[in-house]
Amino acid sequence: MGVFGYMDFIQLTIYTLALMGTVIANTLLYLRSRKIPLVLAYFRIQSLIVLWMIGKFFKVLVNATNGLKIWIDIEYFGICYFGVALLYFAYLYYHNRPLQPFLHIGLILLSTVNYIILLTNNQHFLFFKQIAIYNSIKGPFFYVHTGFSYILIALGIYYIVTSPANNAFKKSDYLIISLSLMIPLAINVIYVFGLLPIFVDLTPITINIVLLNFAFIVFRENQYDIQMMTKYRIFENLYEAIIILNEKNRVVEYNKKTEEMLEGHTDLHKYMHFEEIFPELMPKVERFLHTDALTEQAEVNIPKLSNDKYYILSMEKIKLKQENNRGMIIKFIDMTEHHQLLVELEEKNKFLKEINRTLNANISVNKRLILEQERNYVSKEVHDILGHSMTLVISLLEACRQVYNKNNAEAKERLVLAMEITRDSLLNLRKSLTRKRSSNMSNQQLIEELEGLIQEFRVSNIDVEFITNKYETKLKPQCYDAIYRICQESMTNALRHGNATKIMIAVRFSKEVTDIIIVDNGKGCKKLEKGYGILGMEQRVSEMNGTFSCGSPDGEGFHLHVTIPVIS
Repeated sequence: MGVFGYMDFIQLTIYTLALMGTVIANTLLYLRSRKIPLVLAYFRIQSLIVLWMIGKFFKVLVNATNGLKIWIDIEYFGICYFGVALLYFAYLYYHNRPLQPFLHIGLILLSTVNYIILLTNNQHFLFFKQIAIYNSIKGPFFYVHTGFSYILIALGIYYIVTSPANNAFKKSDYLIISLSLMIPLAINVIYVFGLLPIFVDLTPITINIVLLNFAFIVFRENQYDIQMMTKYRIFENLYEAIIILNEKNRVVEYNKKTEEMLEGHTDLHKYMHFEEIFPELMPKVERFLHTDALTEQAEVNIPKLSNDKYYILSMEKIKLKQENNRGMIIKFIDMTEHHQLLVELEEKNKFLKEINRTLNANISVNKRLILEQERNYVSKEVHDILGHSMTLVISLLEACRQVYNKNNAEAKERLVLAMEITRDSLLNLRKSLTRKRSSNMSNQQLIEELEGLIQEFRVSNIDVEFITNKYETKLKPQCYDAIYRICQESMTNALRHGNATKIMIAVRFSKEVTDIIIVDNGKGCKKLEKGYGILGMEQRVSEMNGTFSCGSPDGEGFHLHVTIPVIS
């Protein structure tokens, strides 16, 4: 080892301080961070930067060519794989999902080829024609490697700067991040191509400073924790007004529905305290935060919006394992229609009573026939809708009773589901009573409604498999309703009478007929006694000149097969 010169001492000092700062800063970040994939990708970049700086540090400590080559190899391990690591991190930050495996592996292989050419440089001198501590003479492949790395780094910078996650930052923070990302690349171009007389390569140090600054800004607003956990829920529930709060009850995200709800009432912006937006709701939020519950709902009226508007305030804490509260998701579910429904049902009841008095006063055959038809329709609808809903509610309440003393949270969740099913049944009953549909309806809409119906049954721990084809057609309202009610009644009977745990529903649409097959693994029946539900299904099919058959061929389970001619 030779005598150090002034330039050697300066470089050793710079890299010693940089390595110490890097270790300390990343240790603090590691201790306070949640080990989600994005954070792990960030620390992989930091590991490569540390190797990069270690190689540069020990290059100065050796004079022998063999020793110098070893530390150049270590330095360039960090350099060769840095571009891939940065692009992987940036892609994950932009899309909230990792880089496609085949692309990731391909880029790693290309980086490995670059590194192997460096390792074998003494056999071909394509990477370096001559190595030195400060001014190695570069070979042709060095510039191929450099161009490849610049492309990966440029793509990584693009993904970071344009990521939707940056919407949560203040404009000043976003501007600092965007501009600072360009500095290391510019310094490296100046150093590599000798545009200025710089003897110390500051590229790894400036990259490290920029990435640490980026990480501290992100951690300060908890973007790693809150935004990545809640992004899917926000976009999945765009029909509801949603506000995301951090642990300080400040707004970090909201959707367009929230803006529409508060338009003309509050100048909503990020980092506002929730109390500034809804001071009248803050006591409820504070009480919820001091409970052990993860979710809570309450019906509220917000005078500042409208005295005629009613909402369900749904609050859900954001927690990671057993740690303290990391924020909250608040949803405003508009329940105004529910209140209007009660008034309309009361008016409808008065209307039906008046019709009943008129029919009793007029005993003509035609009016008695109309009354009988109406009663038959209403009774079938009530049987199908309320019978279905009450079966699910009873199942949920029974499950709630069994777990009430063991798991209050689960019991509350089941009670909430029971309430939602009851409300939905009232809405469906209202729709069926109005009976205003006259035009043909798409079978794709029917499929969506059946999938929603099946999802309700799954809360009762019943495995329901739904199979259908992709044929698109239009259905008359009578045919549309019959298919829906047959599937609904069959699942209700499987749960209520058959104690089934699995149900298979197959609906095949074609130009001529709709074919329905429903099979469950319930206890079945040796002798079929047709109750009101089966008779109602049979009558619906008969009115449309279809075929209906059902039973338990093997004495176990229950099978139903229906064909309905399609009049489109």
